[in-house]
Amino acid sequence: MTSFTTKHLAVTLTLVTILLTASALAADVKSAGNKPFSAAKHAAIERALDQSFAETKAPGAVVGIWIPGEGALVTTRGFADPATRRPMRAGDHLRVGSITKTFTATVLLQLADEKKVQLDDPVATYLPFVPNGPNRAYPVVTDTHRR
Repeated sequence: MTSFTTKHLAVTLTLVTILLTASALAADVKSAGNKPFSAAKHAAIERALDQSFAETKAPGAVVGIWIPGEGALVTTRGFADPATRRPMRAGDHLRVGSITKTFTATVLLQLADEKKVQLDDPVATYLPFVPNGPNRAYPVVTDTHRR
């Protein structure tokens, strides 16, 4: 069974935050017919989420994890409103603002360093559902940016 470390969880949380809003996450899992994780993997993910969330000061989080061929999970932790103690819901709308640019760049550069992505590839190479993704013929990160 795959070990879910805090680093893996952080990367997963970052990618989820970047790609979709919380309501789209919940809808995507249902509409795509993704199967749930095995009971053992689901339990391991839940333990990792509990540990990671306990180490933060975040009031709440919506988490979506998809591993092709293994399963999918959308779950929540904490409160949407700490004052009223209303729990987070998978369908809550979350504003993430401009911080996603930093998350995106950091994760992309980490993945490029690990040789898991090529920075000059079109977006559709990795995310075929992105509108106009195959038509991005120009490199998003140029040699100038890499220096």
